[in-house]
Amino acid sequence: MSRTITCPNCGHHDVARNFHVVQSRRPVAERFWEKTARNGETGCLEWTGGISGGKNGGYGCFRNEDGRTVKAHIWVWKQKHGSIPSGKCVLHKCDNRRCVEEKHLFIGTRGENNADRDSKGRTFWKLSHEDVAEIRESDDPQSVLAELYGVSQGHISNLINGRRRISQ
Repeated sequence: MSRTITCPNCGHHDVARNFHVVQSRRPVAERFWEKTARNGETGCLEWTGGISGGKNGGYGCFRNEDGRTVKAHIWVWKQKHGSIPSGKCVLHKCDNRRCVEEKHLFIGTRGENNADRDSKGRTFWKLSHEDVAEIRESDDPQSVLAELYGVSQGHISNLINGRRRISQ
């Protein structure tokens, strides 16, 4: 038989032992800006708080007014300019994903962001076309190729079997 527990933070009655997290009573903007530091070389105001991971990682992350995790540079844009137009993204002039300097941010499309990336020699692909061709022609075990190219064995398998990077 379970017993009802009262959350010491909010008084909510529940049968679970997971109490509600108490959000900071300090203003959100105050919490936000204390997690930034000026980079004297680049002029970027860099996020020093949490950083997102995954495929699109490296961006500053922050809990907004609603308690939702948002990208820090997007939060700044919305504070200064309001909503982001449909189909648009907040882009960095400085190419620094941790930058939250409003002067370094602008609105553009995903296509414009990709074109900017390509014009500056950055690439979405970790492996060049030549790397992919060498991997597909190699007789080395996939685990050896993965170690050599700095990717997972599963990625090598997908490349060899044509499940990835058929065209660019």
